[in-house]
Amino acid sequence: MSDSQGPGRAPPGVHWKWWLYAWGLRLFCLLILLVLCQAIVAVGMREKIDLTTTKLHKTGVWPLTLLGDFRETYKLDVANVLAATMMLAVWFAWELLTEDIANSHSANRTRILLWTAGGLLLVCDCVLFFTGVSLAGSYGGSPIFAATVLTAMYLGLLLFLASAVCLLEGRISR
Repeated sequence: MSDSQGPGRAPPGVHWKWWLYAWGLRLFCLLILLVLCQAIVAVGMREKIDLTTTKLHKTGVWPLTLLGDFRETYKLDVANVLAATMMLAVWFAWELLTEDIANSHSANRTRILLWTAGGLLLVCDCVLFFTGVSLAGSYGGSPIFAATVLTAMYLGLLLFLASAVCLLEGRISR
C-alpha cells in the first residue's frame, strides 16, 4: 500500500492520514455534543414542546416499549431522541454549508434549499439551547445574559469544528 492510499475512501488528492484525523475529530466532537445536547437541548425541547416529554416506552412502538423494563432506559423520553437527531442534522448541515461557502460562487435552487434548511436547523437548535441553559439555573448573574453568552459560544464552537473537519478532509482549500 502506498503512502497516499489508506483505509476507507479518502477523496482524491487528500492524504489518508488527514482524512482519518478528520473522522477522529468528527467522532470526538459528536460524542461531546451528544452529551451536551442531552443535558441542555433536551431540556429546552421538554420546555417548549409538550409532546417530547412522552417516555419512549409509552410511545406504543414495539421495540421502544421494551425500554420500560430496564431501570437504565426507563427515563428516556422523546426529547432525548429528537435532541440527538437534531444535533446530527445540524452538524452535517453546517459541514455542507461550510463547504458551500468556500467552493460555490453561483446561486441555484439547491444552494438556496441548503441555506434555508441549514439556517432553520441552526436557529431552532440555538433557541432550544438558549431555553435549556436559561432553565438550568443561575450562573451568578442574569440567566438571560449567561444563556446568550453560552449559546454564542456553542454556535461558534459548532461552526469552527465543522469548518476544521472540512479543512482536514480537503473539501475546502486553505
